[in-house]
Amino acid sequence: MRGRHSIMNELVRKVLLVEDNAADAALLEDYLAFSPQAQTLRLQHEQTLEAALHRIESEAFDLVLLDLNLTDSQNLNTAIRMRKAAGDTPIVVLTGIEDEAVAVQALQNGVQDYLVKGSIDARTLARSIRYAIERNQVEMQLRQSQRMEAIGLLAGGVAHDFRNQLQVIMGFGEMLLRDDLVKKEGRTMLEQILKAAKRSATTTGKLLAYGRREMLHPIVQSVRDCVAEAGTVLPHMIDADIRLVIQSSNEDDKSRFDWPLLQQAIMNLATNARDAMPEGGTLSIETACVTLSEAQSRQIDPELAAGQYVVVSVSDTGSGMDKATLARVFDPYFTTKDVSKGSGLGLPMVYGFVKQTGGAIAIQSEPGHGATVRLYFPRIVSASVDSVVRQDAGALHGGNETILAVDDEASVLSVATELLRKAGYRVLTASSTEEALAIVEQHDSPLDLLVADIVMPGMNGAVLAERLCRLYPGMGVLYMPPGERVFACRQCHRLLYASQTGAGKAARS
Repeated sequence: MRGRHSIMNELVRKVLLVEDNAADAALLEDYLAFSPQAQTLRLQHEQTLEAALHRIESEAFDLVLLDLNLTDSQNLNTAIRMRKAAGDTPIVVLTGIEDEAVAVQALQNGVQDYLVKGSIDARTLARSIRYAIERNQVEMQLRQSQRMEAIGLLAGGVAHDFRNQLQVIMGFGEMLLRDDLVKKEGRTMLEQILKAAKRSATTTGKLLAYGRREMLHPIVQSVRDCVAEAGTVLPHMIDADIRLVIQSSNEDDKSRFDWPLLQQAIMNLATNARDAMPEGGTLSIETACVTLSEAQSRQIDPELAAGQYVVVSVSDTGSGMDKATLARVFDPYFTTKDVSKGSGLGLPMVYGFVKQTGGAIAIQSEPGHGATVRLYFPRIVSASVDSVVRQDAGALHGGNETILAVDDEASVLSVATELLRKAGYRVLTASSTEEALAIVEQHDSPLDLLVADIVMPGMNGAVLAERLCRLYPGMGVLYMPPGERVFACRQCHRLLYASQTGAGKAARS
């Protein structure tokens, strides 16, 4: 794999050997000393189970080599007690008990492998250790991925409903200000209400990004160029005693991603790095192209496919994180910072954005040894850079156009209808796609625009747009509220994406 030494350095693995026979312990140490992994294995030795249990509660290990028959514990009970204390640390049993029934029971109780003394050599032992660690990592990543998926669905669903209510508050509030319907003494209070609603909308957007429900505008472009542009802003964000180092590969590093969101992700990671280095240090940002095998991609993320990737690495020389913190860094609102310094939504936003882009995120850190965050984006080889122009639609000024507004959320439909009617449009409303189709059957004149929510019970907004565009080929489509995954209608020549103020943005489909 190209770039392996700069992007995926070998880690030193700490192994706890629990063995009360000095001769056996010495033999095992010799085996590991002459194994291919000798340079990456650090062996620690305890002679009793009690000493080993105390050690593993106070110190992190990557694997436990366990003899079942010790002076203070015998047979399967040894493995059960160690399994309970070791948590997610993998255990390989290395014992003189050659009993298939005991081996099966040990494996059923969470042991990764069962080796019999006298039946192994240095190569067998080293291979068992390596496979046990790798297998455990994949299992942990799969559980973490499933957990993050469940939390993301919950966060995204809550944020979606909350955003609907914020749109009502902001929509009607802005109409009150714009139409001068509030007295002078109440105007200031209303402006504060709208400011609070907009701040809440920003938080909601981060939760939607974490739940992978934020609407992206991905185009094919250079990751290196995006990082370089972000690098011009970072010196103003970090402290003077932090050295910024940016290194980029000269390879073709194009990927399909949302430029502003990648820059926001880099700034979030840089902010975390700055806070981890209160006494100064080095913040390094590196881009590189790598090719991952199936085994390597699974080690990073069980959902990541083998192939070519552009990697953005953000490293610091700060305080680092322990395993307990690493296990929760992507949880919404989890933070080790003071309340005034962090919301706990920075890393979850980065996680959601990268996963929604089709990539993966990996964090490597140890207490006192800083942290490295790697973002993997699918590489696109031999493709030209896209050119996209987005233009604000500006204020709404209607003429004779007829608009069909469809949303199952009554309050959202109400504010959208009021905005459009005040702008001079003729508006037809429906609370479901079925009701919308019934209205169309009774409506004689053409429709100029469909305004619809994507997610609705029964037929969704995208399917409704497909049907109506066959009847009205020149009809435009406006999906609301923003942030849902947009399914481009093949019949439409133009898609409009609603903004929270109702102005909207236009883009070619």
